[in-house]
Amino acid sequence: MVKKSLLIIIIVFLTAALAACGEEEERAIFEEEEKIEEFELEIAVVDKSQIWGNSLQAEHYQAKLKEKLTAIEAELEEAESNNLAETEKVELYDELYSELGELREELRLEVGEKINRKISNVVEDEEYQVVFNKEETRFGGEDITELVIHLLDENFEKNKD
Repeated sequence: MVKKSLLIIIIVFLTAALAACGEEEERAIFEEEEKIEEFELEIAVVDKSQIWGNSLQAEHYQAKLKEKLTAIEAELEEAESNNLAETEKVELYDELYSELGELREELRLEVGEKINRKISNVVEDEEYQVVFNKEETRFGGEDITELVIHLLDENFEKNKD
């Protein structure tokens, strides 16, 4: 009888100990879930096509390209009036439009870098964790496009003089 009583006491003790372990594990899981719920992912979206269409920096880029195109057209008209041979005209045309393409690429990279820098500045200052392209995002995120345009324009105006 003493053995049975001792065995029952041991079983009750082990059951209580196991229940306590399960309770601790459940509490730890619950605390982890609370931590996850407290973490909010700050998401920003940006519309680069809107930046390219509405910023002073991009307007300046377009003006430089138009200026170069006007100069090319004037050179081609002059070549026409000088009665250049057809092969010389083609060579001149290729050379001038190649220059335009190089200028376009150079300016696109320069302005693109400035845009990306301003986006990075906003992301860092506002403590966003993720930035998505607005055109590819169905919903969600805070649109920082206008802020980026504002900062680009502000910087352009300062460095313009």
